[in-house]
Amino acid sequence: MTNRREFFKKSVMAGGALAVSDTLFAGSGKGGQKPKRFIFIRKSNGTIPSHMVPPSFSDEDKQTDRLKGELDIKLEGHQLPAFMKPVESLQANTTIIQGLSGRMMKMDSHHPKHSCLALVNSTGEKADFTRASLDYELGKLLPSPFGHIGFSAAADTFGMKAGYSIKSPGLSNYVYCTPNVAYADIFGSVSSNHSDQVKFALKDELLKFSASRQRSKAKSGNMSEHELMKIGTYAESTEELVERSRKLRLKGDVLKQYAPKLEDKYFSNKITTSDKQIGHAEIAVAALITGVTNVVTLNMDDTQTLYPELGLEGGNVHDVGHNKSVNKVPALRAREIIREQHMKVVALMVDKLKQVPEGDGTMFDNTVVYYMTDCGEAHHSEGFEWPFVVFSGKNVHQELAGRYIRLPKYAADGHKTLGNFYTTILNSSGNPIEHYGSLDPKLDSLKFDQLGPIKEFLA
Repeated sequence: MTNRREFFKKSVMAGGALAVSDTLFAGSGKGGQKPKRFIFIRKSNGTIPSHMVPPSFSDEDKQTDRLKGELDIKLEGHQLPAFMKPVESLQANTTIIQGLSGRMMKMDSHHPKHSCLALVNSTGEKADFTRASLDYELGKLLPSPFGHIGFSAAADTFGMKAGYSIKSPGLSNYVYCTPNVAYADIFGSVSSNHSDQVKFALKDELLKFSASRQRSKAKSGNMSEHELMKIGTYAESTEELVERSRKLRLKGDVLKQYAPKLEDKYFSNKITTSDKQIGHAEIAVAALITGVTNVVTLNMDDTQTLYPELGLEGGNVHDVGHNKSVNKVPALRAREIIREQHMKVVALMVDKLKQVPEGDGTMFDNTVVYYMTDCGEAHHSEGFEWPFVVFSGKNVHQELAGRYIRLPKYAADGHKTLGNFYTTILNSSGNPIEHYGSLDPKLDSLKFDQLGPIKEFLA
């Protein structure tokens, strides 16, 4: 075991004043660079911290972890948690981070909804959407026709619905709920299916007509200031979609080259949750490869999601969270089965990106994947811990990749919050923000320094 403070001491002594851009996610300074794309994979139901600990750790290290003490252990030579078997080949690219807290959010009965990527002190009411979420902020730093694309395998909805990211203050994003809708909207202009092409063209004309009507209403002079503001926002959003369609048409050749070839089951109305996840992943990767977007967020499930295809018939994620067996499968084993399915999605996306050349390597070399929960350390979380698994390409990681890191427990010297972590990610990507997210009121009352990036992640 290496003490975290000792591990970083040499870097601090050698580097003097360290540039924020040389963080865990921006390279080591030896050919490292800022990430070119980001993937967020969110699960519901919480992630129990003990489930993230490699079983081959020594008894001493396991005891330190149970007591929430500091750990910094190389993963090389260790067995990853069982659910991570699908990503064993990525061990050198993997960082397991434990000990981050998220108590700046108001936790409702199951999860803080939009808050987990925006760190707003809210349970999800639009009036409290005070900032764009982390994924959208990263999208601004990496311009593309879509900016950001959201997917959700959780909903029974066929089409689109409000998501759990925030596009801008007061405005939720929308997510694709099924692969067929996502495919038609992103790749419809180059689809071999004539119906998809017609729908894409018709949608374009309807958007132009709608934007024109809204602008005409605004010019009529018969509206209140509030109504004018609403009309203006709607018109701008509609015109933004029109402009997005124009940019997609300009990418016609590359869209045609990399449009995913999906089996019929991914377009079926009886699609399973696992197939939704895989279908969304295929489309998300294709969108990244074509440059349609550089940031994607996949919501894997919610408390009502069913996984009968995984042998979990007769119960949903909520049941598992309440420690109920599902089809005679114990709840803890059910959690593991679901997480393993999620790791298959990660493995698929990384493998696809590795197949595409970029620079002197592949697209994955310049990509970071974050696997996270939307509600902390339990089904009914208090936000004291928020486990993360980070998969980073070789150009955007440094010594911390291939490590298990446990930061000091809540309110202890050196403890860090999600706000510190997200500030680190944004700073490393070109946003010099002093601190991202709301502050933890309890830590604030203790005069605990919560501001800034995680300096221990500098190299």
